[in-house]
Amino acid sequence: MAAENGRVIRRFAAESDPEREGDPRPWETLAVDDPDFDPEDDEAPAGAVTAGARSACAHLSVDPDGVGPDTEVRGHGRPALTASGAGHGALPGRLPL
Repeated sequence: MAAENGRVIRRFAAESDPEREGDPRPWETLAVDDPDFDPEDDEAPAGAVTAGARSACAHLSVDPDGVGPDTEVRGHGRPALTASGAGHGALPGRLPL
C-alpha cells in the first residue's frame, strides 16, 4: 500500500477484487519485464505491473539493501496511518511491538 497525505494512492492485495487499485507508480515495471519473471513458469495478465517488496520499500521509504550493521540511526519511528475515516477504524490503543 502506498499513501500520500494520509490517502491511499496505490494498493495491492491478492485476495481483493480488484487486486490492484490506483495508478501504477513510475518505478513499477511490467511483470514480464521483471528480472525474476520466467515466461515458461510464470503467468502474467497483460499490462500487470509489479514491484517486489524490497523495491517498493526502496522507493517509498527505506532501501532495505542500504541498511546494515554500520547504519547510523537517530530519532524514532512513527506508525504510518491513513486519514481518519479511510475505512480501517481507530487504533485500539497501544501498538504491540
